[in-house]
Amino acid sequence: MDRNAANHHRTILLLAVGIVAAACLLQVLPSQRVALIGLADYPLPHSCLSRSLLGWNCPACGLTRSFIHLFHGDLQAAWESHRLGWLFAAIVVGQIPYRTVALRHPSTISHRRTWTTAAIYATLTLLVLNWLVSLLVV
Repeated sequence: MDRNAANHHRTILLLAVGIVAAACLLQVLPSQRVALIGLADYPLPHSCLSRSLLGWNCPACGLTRSFIHLFHGDLQAAWESHRLGWLFAAIVVGQIPYRTVALRHPSTISHRRTWTTAAIYATLTLLVLNWLVSLLVV
């Protein structure tokens, strides 16, 4: 495996582990703000510029809260925060074994850009469709 591919796999692996760790260390407050566990008086700033500047939810609004609820075992709250949170959480968690295998046994991982690109476009399409449905339902 060339150095660029190894760095790419390492970066994605570290991001996935970081996202899972953050979801485990954060809590969703009753105000729907997010804070570190034990520091409820100090919520983190909103992460969505669209929501904080324009008052509009973007297609990804609620994913962070959904991840946090999922990793704390509250499936109903996760669904209510974002209907596709489970899918994105599965994608993130799936990166951990995939990237680990890619780094340890590079010959076992097929590098098919076509499949990866199609999966990314399909996921983004689902995200936008979910957002449009939520706009129509409200």
